[in-house]
Amino acid sequence: MYSVPLLAPALAARLGVRSGRVLVVTATRAGLRQCYVDQGQLRFARLERTIDMVPQALAMFVRSETQRLAQYLVTLRALPREGAPVQVLVVAPPGQREVFEQALAVRRAAGLPHRRLRAGAAGRSSCARSRK
Repeated sequence: MYSVPLLAPALAARLGVRSGRVLVVTATRAGLRQCYVDQGQLRFARLERTIDMVPQALAMFVRSETQRLAQYLVTLRALPREGAPVQVLVVAPPGQREVFEQALAVRRAAGLPHRRLRAGAAGRSSCARSRK
């Protein structure tokens, strides 16, 4: 058995983020898992329950909850108010990458660069390195 939050630093490293700050976000049947990794170390994790949502609503929920988490981490002084934005890696549910692409495109312009991945591709570094 593995704890998802404890695997977040390894997943971030495998996806090419070995240093700096990153939010690893996964949307699964269990809910929305958000992990904050700083310099390869897990610093914060939470699981937000979700109800059954259509893909568009889930993608918008991921967007809003990720923004809320970033603001919360700034309040805790875990993230600086100024400086380079934190990178966000979103592992989208199977078949929903395009919906997540559209919903999260707005966040990229607002200072939270997202990289979306299909759930099955999250473990493969060749797929994970592609940026869309």
